[in-house]
Order: sequence, then structure tokens, then C-alpha cells
Amino acid sequence: MVSVSILSSDLERLLQRQALPAKTQSYQAWAEKLYTLAQALDMSAIALPEPSLPMPLDYPEAPLIKTQEFAQTEQVTVAGPLLQAFDQFTRQQDVAPAELLMAAFMWAYERCLHQSSVTVAFESHGRSIPGQDCDVTHTLGWFVGHHYLGLAKQSGQTPRDVLAHTQALVRDLPVNGFNLFLAKYLKEFDCPKQQAQFDVQPQVGFHYSTSSTAGSTAQVPLLVKRTALLKGILADLVPNSYPYPLVVSCVRKGDQLSISLLYYSNQLKHSTVQRLGSAIQEAVAMFAGEYLT
Repeated sequence: MVSVSILSSDLERLLQRQALPAKTQSYQAWAEKLYTLAQALDMSAIALPEPSLPMPLDYPEAPLIKTQEFAQTEQVTVAGPLLQAFDQFTRQQDVAPAELLMAAFMWAYERCLHQSSVTVAFESHGRSIPGQDCDVTHTLGWFVGHHYLGLAKQSGQTPRDVLAHTQALVRDLPVNGFNLFLAKYLKEFDCPKQQAQFDVQPQVGFHYSTSSTAGSTAQVPLLVKRTALLKGILADLVPNSYPYPLVVSCVRKGDQLSISLLYYSNQLKHSTVQRLGSAIQEAVAMFAGEYLT
């Protein structure tokens, strides 16, 4: 996605028969790489998430109406010594922040909702997928990677076991996390299993980003904007964008990591989400505890 001013500037250059800016050319090269990667994907070899139990809702009979009236946000933060321990743990143990946060979420989910598995729609900014040689900072937003992961915590498993399982899922994503939904529009499918990739029903959306993620004026992704700023307004405008009862959005900015939980009050009680948020915070402390000073 690019801004109107960028489009106008590029169009003016074209009309004047001038060369397009290097950033525009690089963005075009990035798009071409995405197309090439999509053609090379073997969709039939991609494993589908194991079926998980439905998310236990406080109001299971209520329709998922995504309006400002029902959209609510609960937020917890990781800062100070705990964030320092978090950073040290991810560096020393070769763990990506998103992997640790998803493992902490799964631990908290099982503890609070008493479910041993959940299908998560994992989002990533997707800019680094074709490599670092394409400058896409000329864009306003970004291409969003979207993947379904079957998180799980079995009886008797340790925190390390849950983290290892989460890491394996993330690191097994095809082509460094290439967006399967974008692939759907870039290549034709001739196998039922390929189409089945898009029939999985996740219960939770999950996103991690940092303020240093490449981008011009839109460093905060749309999902985070909705959770922290617009709540249900964008849900009214885009009614089918996030059909999940719960969205967990983690944003690292400087010396603070914010974990926002977007939920709908006609599906989940505030007390339920509040407990879950506190449990995620406690799980982060449990995972990184050995580095707390």
C-alpha cells in the first residue's frame, strides 16, 4: 500500500518521462520476487495445523458482532528488569521475541481457559521475506504475512517444551513465512489440500511488531491501530477482516513491550481477558526468570 502523495509523485515523473525513484523501482523488484516465490511454493507439502478445540467463550451463543459498542481492549506491559531479562533470554537462547510471546500466550491460555490447544492466526510484517536487498520504505504500509499455527501445551510439559514446540511451528513456515493467502492470488491450485490451507478456522489472532520495523509513516500496523486507537471503528468498516473472538497484539517500542488484547464483550467477559493478560505477563516472567536480577 502506498500513499496518494507517493503515487502522485511517481505519476508526475512518468508523465514527464523521468526515471522513477530508486525506491519505487526497488518496490517493483520486491513485488516481482514475491511472485517468483509464490510460483515455487509446493503447497501440497505444507502441513495443516492439527485440529484444536473451539475457544471457550463466556457467551457462546452470542453472534460475533464487531462494532465499537462491543470492542474492548485490555493491555499489560513488560518493562524494566523483566524486559531486560526478556531481551537477554531471547539473545542467549536464540529465541525470536514473537516465539517467546506466543509460547507465553499458550501457557497462559491453558492455565486460564483450561484448553490444551488453540489455532492462532499469526501475522508478521513480511517485508524481509525476499531478503534485504529490496528497499520498500517508499510504501505507506506493508505486506502482511498471515499463517495458521496450532499451538499446544500437553499435560506434564515444561515451559521449555512449549517454547520448543512453538519455535518448531514458526521456523517450519514455508519460505521464511511466505504469506499463504497472498500465494492464493499469485498461483493456481490443483490440489484439494492446497485449498484446505484456507479452510482452517483460527480462534485467536496474534501479531508482534517493533517501532523499528521498516516503514515510513505507518510503523504501527493496522491491527495495532485498531486495538490501541480505533477499537471497533475499523471493525465496522472492514467487517470480515478479523473474525476472531480474541486478538493478541504485541508491540515493542523502546524500553517497553505492550501486550494488547482486543476482544468483544458479547463473547468474552472483561474479567476473563484481564486474567489472561496477567497470566501472559506472568508467563513471560517465568520463561525469562533465570535472567532476572
